[in-house]
Amino acid sequence: NKAFQEKKYESALEAYKRGRETWQKADVRGHHVAVLCSNEALCRRQMGDLSGAIKACEEGLSHYTTPEIRKKLETHLAEAKKGPKELSPEELKKREEKVQQLKEKKKQQKEQWKEVTEKAVVNDGNIYQDGKSGQKDYVVPGPFICPMQEAQAMGLGPPPEPKPWWEVDSDDEPQRTTIGYLPAHHPNA
Repeated sequence: NKAFQEKKYESALEAYKRGRETWQKADVRGHHVAVLCSNEALCRRQMGDLSGAIKACEEGLSHYTTPEIRKKLETHLAEAKKGPKELSPEELKKREEKVQQLKEKKKQQKEQWKEVTEKAVVNDGNIYQDGKSGQKDYVVPGPFICPMQEAQAMGLGPPPEPKPWWEVDSDDEPQRTTIGYLPAHHPNA
C-alpha cells in the first residue's frame, strides 16, 4: 500500500502478487485474497489497465469476504467497465503543460550531464579545476588549518594522548578513542 500511495504502481502490483503467492502457499483463501484483488484492481485502474482491473475484480468477487470489500470490488468493477475517463479541455491542457515541463526538465538534465562529462574528459576525469566544482558555481572551500590541540578539542583528528593515571580525574569526560572527521565547511564559518 505504501508503494501505491507513492504512485509506484508497478512496485505495488509486484507486492500484491507476492502477497497472493504467499497466501496461496499457506492455503489462505477468502477475505484476505479478496482484499489483495481489490487493491490490485484499484492500482490497475489508476494505471489505465481496465481489462486487468476487471479481471482482478472478478477474481476478488469469487472469494468470500466482508460486505465492505465486496462493495469496493463491485465499485471498482463498475468503474472499470465504464471505460477510460474522458478528459475535459482544461484537464487536457494541464496534462499537456505537465508533459512539456517534464520534457524541458529532462532536456536540461541531459545538457547539464553533458557539460559535466565534457569537463571530466577535458580534465582527465577531474571535474574540479581552478578551485571550482563542475557543479555550476560551487566553490570548493579551502583547507581548514588549526593547531592539533584545537582540532582535538573540537573532536577532530586523532584522539589526544591519554593522561597518565595519576592525572586522571573522575569528573573528566571519557577519553575519545575514535578519529573525528572534518565537515565540508568550517564549523564557525
